[in-house]
This record gives sequence, structure tokens and C-alpha cells, in this order.
Amino acid sequence: MKKFLVYAGLGMAMLLVLLVVMPSGSRYCAQGSCGIFYWGAHEHDGVWHQALVATAFRSWPPKFPTYAGAELTGYNWLMDLPLALLARLSGSDGAFWYFKLLPLVWVGLMIWSWNKFAESYRPTPSYRFWLWFFLLLGNSLGFVLTWWHQGTIWGGSGILAMQSPQMLTNIQFALSLPAIAYGLYLMKKGVTQGEWWLLAGLVFITMGLKFYGGVILWLMSLVYGVGQKGWRGVIKVTLALILAGLIFYNPLQQASTGPILSWTPLATVHPIIEDQNLFYIPRLATARYSAINDHAWLKLILVEVLTILIFLVFNYGTRLIALGVISMRKVKAFDWVLIAGIAAGLLLNMLTTQRGEWWNTVQFLYYSLILTAVYAAEAAEQWSSRGKGVIVGMIILFTIPNAFDTARIFGSFPPGSYISDGELAMLGELKKQPEGVVLALPVAPNPLPFPSKPSPLYSRYDSAYVSAYTAKPTYLNDLVQMRLTGIDYQHRLDRVNNVDCSVLDAVDYLYITGPELNPWEKCIATLELIGRNEASRVWRVH
Repeated sequence: MKKFLVYAGLGMAMLLVLLVVMPSGSRYCAQGSCGIFYWGAHEHDGVWHQALVATAFRSWPPKFPTYAGAELTGYNWLMDLPLALLARLSGSDGAFWYFKLLPLVWVGLMIWSWNKFAESYRPTPSYRFWLWFFLLLGNSLGFVLTWWHQGTIWGGSGILAMQSPQMLTNIQFALSLPAIAYGLYLMKKGVTQGEWWLLAGLVFITMGLKFYGGVILWLMSLVYGVGQKGWRGVIKVTLALILAGLIFYNPLQQASTGPILSWTPLATVHPIIEDQNLFYIPRLATARYSAINDHAWLKLILVEVLTILIFLVFNYGTRLIALGVISMRKVKAFDWVLIAGIAAGLLLNMLTTQRGEWWNTVQFLYYSLILTAVYAAEAAEQWSSRGKGVIVGMIILFTIPNAFDTARIFGSFPPGSYISDGELAMLGELKKQPEGVVLALPVAPNPLPFPSKPSPLYSRYDSAYVSAYTAKPTYLNDLVQMRLTGIDYQHRLDRVNNVDCSVLDAVDYLYITGPELNPWEKCIATLELIGRNEASRVWRVH
């Protein structure tokens, strides 16, 4: 009976993780509004991947879905290419493969790879339970902050770094975890000469799925190879990293737009004491600025150390029990591999910011949090075996509140946004038209208030949904994605905002949704109305 309850609990945790992704991208109705519904980050990120699947791989090299004519560089598209092939072969919508099938494939890969690692690291049922507990439910102490400021635990799961229950909001990150687990398994048991090529392949795959994960796995492989004096292996994994970088990120072109990462120590840490929604100690923040101005270096060091400790406690949450394992035993060769991955993920997040969206180096921290679960599980197993029930109970008590918050957010109905049936009808008409470029408006909309959920997607986000549902590139949309990949879009944005009629010379279709009027009717170009309804209008540009 006890064993059944354990497996039932872990099964429910896995269902919670799947709840984060699988409902999105499907048709529902709520309060008289019918269409395709999206929950959480999927209303931007999921739609972006739908656009990639629908449009990016119709020619080679891949093209940017929302900046017509530009090559897709600076982006890890390894996951999207096979999805595009499946969608084309099956004649089905990319949403099915992304939101439904891919998460189920991930479950199988995740269970196989991490169980494989657990068998090599600590082959006991209790360790495996705790490892899965932290892999699936590992969480921050964000709920403490919302309780402190607002008197509720609700909202705590989203105010710090993304945690385990929400990992499938970033499917590429989630898919990279089985590759990392198998890489750890190889290094724990000992990599043979032939297996170095396999480890190099895992580095390549991880880099193609997620830049941050590729760097972390390469660093861990490097530490292992140097420790074992496996210089040929070090060369192989490094070549895999370079090859993946050249294929997916085109560093030569990216160099012209400035470095991807910038050295900005603790820029991502300071908000923990400066943001009113976080720990927020204005006196400590003031003390830091005064120490800088007064050149009081000892005072500055003390303030920064305290700030870092607060950052670590709230982001790592109960996973900090891992320190008990690391500090109480002699560090072995494999420990250096794990510690290197944990430390690299933390330090790269703390010391750098990213071009486009400065805070995006938080994705390095995601990997540090996951790797820490290996030691946290070991500590929890030791304490439970020694009869320290109170401590184990506290670990569970302080881990799961944000999981309930995740269930509340992604289990709520309806979600925040949707694409209405009316828009889908017009997008379908546009999809039937010959190939061409679409000017989709509005671009970068200001969020519009709507009396009830769900709100039309165009009112909430500058999104790639027009490209996703028409299989046509758009002239200019999803500015966030362009900032991340280093595309200078300002000239196009200015032309659109100023209703520069020459824009119509570069496009074949005009799509306008929502209450926005058509300011382009003043232009000389002939606009042939293809279709219209209460949701949107489509014109062909002659």
C-alpha cells in the first residue's frame, strides 16, 4: 500500500507537469467565446514554435517567420525541424505535435534517462523517489514572499526563476534534461573511448535544443575529461559544441550585432532586494549604493554577500539541503562534474546579462536548480532513513505550495488569451492564398482591457500567431524574439508606425484584426478585400 501511494504521488506530480502544456493549442468555448486557447507562456512561446513549424523550413537555410526575408540565425531550432517534417508529412497542424505528442515523448525520455542515472549514482528505491520528488516538484520559496506582501501563497510560483513543475512552459529546456541525464550517467559509470562520441552527440543535441544547456553539459564534460586525462574526449565534445554553435547560432553574423552575453555582475541578483514584489529591503539597497559612492569596499562586500544569500535561499528553496551532502563528505571525481554544472549555471546567471532581454540568463540558473536535485535527493534520503521525520516533513511542506499555485494557474478555465473562431476563419482564408508576405497589424500592441477572460491574443502580446496559422512570413511581428536573436527591426517598425506606403511594395497581403482601422487605404497601392468579419479583415496588395 505504501509503495502504491508513493507511485501514485509521483504520477500526480507528472500529471501536474503535463497540465502546464497539454491543454494549450486546442479549441474550447467559454462565456460565449470560442477559439484556440492558450495558458501562460504558451500564448507567446508556444505560438512562436507553431510559426517556426509552419513557415521556417519551407526553404533552406531556415527563414525568420516574423521578419520576412531574414535567415533564422541565433536561435536553437533543432526541436522545430522534425516537428515541421512531421506536420508536413501528416498534413496536420503543428499544434498537435508541439502541445500533445512532444510532451508524451518527453515523459518517456525523462523516465528512462533519469532512472538510468539514478541506478548508477545511488541504486535505492528511496533515493529514486526523492530524486523524482525534486525533479518534478522542486520549487522556490516564492510563496513566502507573496504571503509576506499579500497574505496569500497564490502567485508565488511565477515571481522567481522558473521551477520544476513549470518546466514544460519551456519545452526545449525540458527536452534537454534527458540528454543531460544520460550524459551524467555516462560520466558516472565511466566514459569509454567509443562513448566519447556519444557524449559529444549529447552536447550537440543539447546545444541545438538550448544554448544554456549545451554550455553546461560541455563544461561538465570538460571537467570530467580533464580529470580523467581524456584529452581526445575533450576535443570531441568541444568540436561538437563548436559545430552546433556554427549551425544553430551563426556566431559570425551574431558578432556584428554585439555579444550575446555581457559581463554585468549581480545585475540579476539585485532585484531580490529592490523589487517590491520580492524580498525587498530598500535600506540594504540604499546601503549598497552609498557604499559604491563612498568607496566603502568592505561595506559593499558585506551587502553583496547578504544579497546573494537571500537570492540563493529563495530561488533554490528546499534544494539547499544539498549543501549538507556536499559539505559532509570527501568530494569525489564525479562530484566535481556535478558541482561544476551547478556552479556554472549559478555564476553565469549571476555575472552576465543577455542581449535583447537582459534577464534571460536566468535560463542558466534553471540547469543549476535541476542538477542540485541530485544532492538534495541524497540528503532527503539520508534524513528519512535516520528517522528525522520532522525535517523530512518540513522539506515536503516548504516544497509543494508553489506546485498548488501552478495547478491553480494552468488548471483554471478559461485562460488569459485565445484566438477567436472569427480570426481563425480569416487566417484560414489567408492560408489558402498563394505564397507571400503578410503585413499583420497591430504590431507591438498596447494591452487592451477586456471585461472577462479569455482576451483576444492580439490584445495581449506581439505574437507570431498570424504566421503560425497562415504558414506565411509576416513583415514585422514578435519584437521580443527579434531582440533575442539580434535582428535590428527599428527601421521596419518606424515605417509601419508612420504608415509609410512603401511598406506595401514589400508585402503581398494586409491583415488587420481588432478595432484598429485601416490607415493604409490612403496609399496608392490597390487593396483587394479577400474577406472580413467582426474579428478581422484581409486584403491582397496589388
